Amino acid sequence: MLKRVYRLGKRIKLTKGKIYNGQFFTLRIAKNGLLYNRYAFVVSKKVDKRAVVRNKIKRRLRSCIEKMFNKIKKGYDFIFYVKKRAASQVLEDLCLDVKAALAKEELLK
Repeated sequence: MLKRVYRLGKRIKLTKGKIYNGQFFTLRIAKNGLLYNRYAFVVSKKVDKRAVVRNKIKRRLRSCIEKMFNKIKKGYDFIFYVKKRAASQVLEDLCLDVKAALAKEELLK
């Protein structure tokens, strides 16, 4: 589980930065001026009405980030806006999409 220091608060909105549209999520990236990254995962009720499913998607994305945690460049804020298609995907597919997004934006070491 990501430590609290690596999480973005609910009130923070990124207005500047890059946007990446993946298969299962839209990723917004902005520099934060810190020595570490912060992450947020947004799963709306449009994806699925059930909180169990929405939380499951968040846990899967967090585990993908944790696997690649030391490979990601530091000093950025990431917000993942999940799409409906992510609800039916397995962990490996989500992790491949996260890795592809970070590689395309040149954020992997």
